[in-house]
Amino acid sequence: MSYQLGFIGSLLPIIVGCLWGVTNPFIRQGVIAANKQAPTARTGVAWLDSGIHSLSTPALIIPQGLNLLGGVIFASSLRFCSISTAGPISNGVTLAVTACVETLLGEPSRRRLTALGVALVCCGATLCTLST
Repeated sequence: MSYQLGFIGSLLPIIVGCLWGVTNPFIRQGVIAANKQAPTARTGVAWLDSGIHSLSTPALIIPQGLNLLGGVIFASSLRFCSISTAGPISNGVTLAVTACVETLLGEPSRRRLTALGVALVCCGATLCTLST
């Protein structure tokens, strides 16, 4: 199968990586917010009550919905480029953006290890892109 990696093909995985990277820290914060309150017993089934409680927590459901939208965009980007290109690009951008957003939100991080990880992922994504 031949892919034409034009402007759209290279832009969509980057958009997906940005969307995933921005939403990941907010999903984590949403889970923490949802876990602070005990779910109310609506159905009498613990796992179902927990699921309903999670779905009714806006701090969790909004970033999760945006993250899922990123998955839809990623799947549609596979029409324009191969998964061996789209995967590393989107995952590398996700790692870098997540690290930046976590820093902006004041979450503790290991800056040197994170910078090394981002650099290695960028090198790997570049190699994958050049090899296709």
